[in-house]
Amino acid sequence: MTATERRRAVTEALPVRPRDFFVLLVLAGGELHGYGIMKGVERESRGSVKLEVGSLYRTLDRLLAAGLIEEAGADAAATGATAPPGAAAPPGATAPKGATAAKGAAVATAATSPESERRRNYRLTSFGGRVMRAEAERLQEVVRTVQAKGLLGGAGKP
Repeated sequence: MTATERRRAVTEALPVRPRDFFVLLVLAGGELHGYGIMKGVERESRGSVKLEVGSLYRTLDRLLAAGLIEEAGADAAATGATAPPGAAAPPGATAPKGATAAKGAAVATAATSPESERRRNYRLTSFGGRVMRAEAERLQEVVRTVQAKGLLGGAGKP
């Protein structure tokens, strides 16, 4: 993808919904699981955006489909990398080649258990970071315009 195509893709992703923006903003600080994202959005928005479980996962699904976020650990699963001995297997992991059926079954059960599903971690993609920054710049321009009209403190206020 050329630089022009990348800029066009970012521009086409704008504007970003407030709840989506806050999810991206929270994930800019590092990967988190769903509950951590919910709490981070509430904190970063000073309580103005609250995500319930259902709306959180619809939001995450939309951001995943748009390529703005990804599941953390997806790289390891895709490349066949394995966790260090004693570490929990990431969601979707399979037993390494040569593992016994019992060990493979244990890995598959742990990876597909409801608890591991709830602890799926997410992270910002590089595209998501570019979109988040572009949206922040767009919002900054909105604030400048409002200030220039004297509707907020700052430039243009009588």
